[in-house]
Amino acid sequence: MFQNSDIGVAVFDENLLLISSNPTFRDYRRLGDDQAGAGVSMRSIIEATLTNMSVPAANQHAIITTDLARLASNRTDRIDFDTGSGEFARITRDTRPNGMVVETIEMPSKEKPQATDGYAGAHGTSGISQRKLMAALENMPDGFAVFDSSGVLMAFNQRYLDMSPHIASHIKVGVQHEDIIRAVHRSGAVQLDHIDEEEFVEFATRQRLSPGDPTHDLLKDGRWIRFAARLMSDNSTIFTLSDITESKAQEERVIASDAALLRRTRQMEQSLEAMPTGVIMFNGEQRMVTCNTAYREMLGFPASLLKPGVARETLIENTKTLGLFDEKRMEESHNAYNSSLNRTDHHSFRYYMADGRVIQVHFTPMSDGGSIVLFFDITAELEVQASLASYSRRLERSNAELQNFAYVASHDLQEPLRKIEAFGDRLLTKHGEHLPEGGQHYLDRINDAAGRMRQLINDLLAFSRVSSKERKLEEIDLSAIVAGVVSDLQVRIEETGASVDVTALPTIEGDPTQMRQLMQNLISNALKFTREDVTPVVSITASTQGGVDETGMPVRTCTLVFSDNGIGFENRFAEQIFTIFQRLHGRSEYAGTGIGLTTCRKIAERHHGTISAQGEIGEGATFTVTMPLKQPKEED
Repeated sequence: MFQNSDIGVAVFDENLLLISSNPTFRDYRRLGDDQAGAGVSMRSIIEATLTNMSVPAANQHAIITTDLARLASNRTDRIDFDTGSGEFARITRDTRPNGMVVETIEMPSKEKPQATDGYAGAHGTSGISQRKLMAALENMPDGFAVFDSSGVLMAFNQRYLDMSPHIASHIKVGVQHEDIIRAVHRSGAVQLDHIDEEEFVEFATRQRLSPGDPTHDLLKDGRWIRFAARLMSDNSTIFTLSDITESKAQEERVIASDAALLRRTRQMEQSLEAMPTGVIMFNGEQRMVTCNTAYREMLGFPASLLKPGVARETLIENTKTLGLFDEKRMEESHNAYNSSLNRTDHHSFRYYMADGRVIQVHFTPMSDGGSIVLFFDITAELEVQASLASYSRRLERSNAELQNFAYVASHDLQEPLRKIEAFGDRLLTKHGEHLPEGGQHYLDRINDAAGRMRQLINDLLAFSRVSSKERKLEEIDLSAIVAGVVSDLQVRIEETGASVDVTALPTIEGDPTQMRQLMQNLISNALKFTREDVTPVVSITASTQGGVDETGMPVRTCTLVFSDNGIGFENRFAEQIFTIFQRLHGRSEYAGTGIGLTTCRKIAERHHGTISAQGEIGEGATFTVTMPLKQPKEED
C-alpha cells in the first residue's frame, strides 16, 4: 500500500514541516531515516537531497530559493530532475486549502521531459492529478481524516474507515465531528473508564479545536490505537489513527520484564540482608558493588565507609586504621587477604579479630575479574570443637582408667578369692564331719558366694578385654563359630531337651575370640531364660544386604537374628538389658552377673555394628545383630 507504493509520497503541514513519508520518497530523495523524520523542514530535505546528489554548495542556495518561491506562488507545482544516473524523476507538490502540502515523486523515466535541464532547471506548472493525490492518501498506513473549522468531515481514507468498523456507517463526508464522537461512545468499542457521553464529546471537541498530545486508546477487541490531531492555519483539523497494538505489547513486555527484574533484584537484596553470613561483592576493578548488614557488623566497618565504589584496598587499609584485627596475628590476616588477590580459584582463609573472634573467609573469583567473598563467624564453632576435644580427651582418660581399674581389680581380686575357695575346701575336707549342722550350712553359703564372685570377676575381665585388647581381624566362618559354641553347650542342651536350629551363616571379617563370646552369650541366654514345661527352641538365621557406614559410604552388611521361645521380657526394657549389672530377674530365679549383654553390645560396636532386642512376656525374645562383612580401616 502506501509504504510499498512505487510513487514516493510525503505530507507536510502548513509550516512545511514533514508529517509522514514512505520509503520510495526517501529512496528518490536519497535520504536516510534520520534526514526524513517527522518535523524535518522541506528546506532541510531539499538541501540534504542536493548534498547527497553532490550538487555544489554554491548552486544549492539558488535552487532552494527558487524551489520554495515557486511553491509559495503555485498551489500545484512540478519539477522534473535528473537523478544523476541517466534517469529522470518528477516531483509534484499540491498545496491544500488548509495549507498542507502533499509531495509525490513519480517513477524515473529514461526519456528526458520537455523544458527540463536537471534539478536546477525549469519548473513545470501542470500539477499532479487529483486522482494520484487521493491514491497516495489511500495508500497511507494510518487512518487519515480532515474536518473543517466547523467540525464537518471533509475527507478521509479507507484506512480511517477500516480502523473504525464499530462506527463505519456514521463516517461520511459532511457528517459533524460531534456526531461521530457520540457514535464512538455509544458503540462501547473504546474502553473509556466510566466517562459519560457528554464528557467524552467535550474532551474530543477540545482535541479538535486545540490539539494536545496524542492519546492511546484501548479497544475492547484488544487493539491499541494512537489518536493524533493537528490544527491547520485555516482552523481545519487533520486526524490520524495508528494501530500501535504490537508496539504497545512490546512496551508492556518491557515493563513486565523490568518489573520482574526489579522484583528479583529486591528479592536478592532482601535475601542478602536476611543472611547471617557476611557477603561483599567486588567488580573487575576491585571496587565494592554491594554488601550486607552481616558483613558490616561482623567486620566492624562504619556504614559511611561501605559505599558502592569504595576500593577494596581502602577497606583493608581501614582494618589497620580502625584496629579491627588482632595485633599479634594482624600480619597473618593481611597476608592471607593480599595473597587472595592474585588467585583465581576458590579458597578460604581466616581473620583473627581484635575482640577474639575468628572469621572464616571464603573467596570466590568471578569471570570478569570480580569476586564474591563470604564471611562466617566460626568463633562459637571453634569453642565447641575445643570443648569437645577436651571432653573427648578426658573421656578417653576416664575410660582408660576405668578399663585399667577393672582389669587390675579383677586380677587383684583373684588372689583373695582363691584363698577363700582353698580354705573353704580344706575346712570342708578335714573338719566337715565335725561341723555342727549350722556350720555346714554357712560353709556352703561361703562356697556359693565365692563361686558367684569368681563368675563376676571373669565376666568383668571379659568385658574389659573387649575394649582394651587389640582386635585381631581375620576371616571368620560364623557357621563354624556357632557349631563350636553349640558343642560347648551340649550338656545344657541335653538337660533341657532344647533344639538349636541354625541356617547357613556368612563369612565375615572380625576378631574370632570376640565373635565366639558374642555367640556364646546370646545362645546361653536363650537356653537360660526358658519356660517350665516348654521345650526350648533357639533359631539362628542370617541375611546380607547393602547399606552405608557411619560416614555414608556404601558397605555390605550381614544381619544375624537370634530367636527363642523363652520367658521373654517387656519391650520397655529393651535398652535397659544392655546396661552393665542390670538384671530383670533375681539371682534366685536365674543365675548371672548382668554383664553378658553389655559385653555383646560392646563387641558389636567394636565391629562397627549394632545389636537390638525385642521381647514379649511368655512368647520369647529376639536379638538382632548387624555388622559389616568387611571391617573399615581404623584411622590413626
